[in-house]
Amino acid sequence: MVEEALRIRATYGRSREDAVDAVWVMLDAERVHASDARQAVEKAAAAGLHVAISNPSFEVWLLCHQAPQAAPMTAADAKRRCGELGIPGHAGPAVFDDPRLGGAWTTAAQAASKRRSLIARQEGLEDFASALVVVHGNPSTNVDELIEALRSARPGRAA
Repeated sequence: MVEEALRIRATYGRSREDAVDAVWVMLDAERVHASDARQAVEKAAAAGLHVAISNPSFEVWLLCHQAPQAAPMTAADAKRRCGELGIPGHAGPAVFDDPRLGGAWTTAAQAASKRRSLIARQEGLEDFASALVVVHGNPSTNVDELIEALRSARPGRAA
């Protein structure tokens, strides 16, 4: 995915009218070995790409809208819990506009940030990028950073 993101950025470079401002790669940690996830995050960061990663899966971000997440889980657990709460358990465009999540953006972002801070302290990763912290902690996510970047880029909003 990082290679594809680099290709896309090269295709839509800053010298073109349709240039991109930023390129984000979104990953689920469950889909790759921890060392591969760490390597992908480091490669993306070195190339100036942004990474939104969830451990074990995107559904952790959705669950943060309901309550802070602390107990380790599998992706199947996260999907099941989303289903029990009536939260759509997938990362499609419609999920970002789902009314069951929209009002809890701040709650979810705070929960995700606090969880990363706890993991960083526990693992001695305070000086590491949040995406690398997520690789080391289940459950965790930094999708809030992607969402904030998107919200800040909306026309009419201060950047």
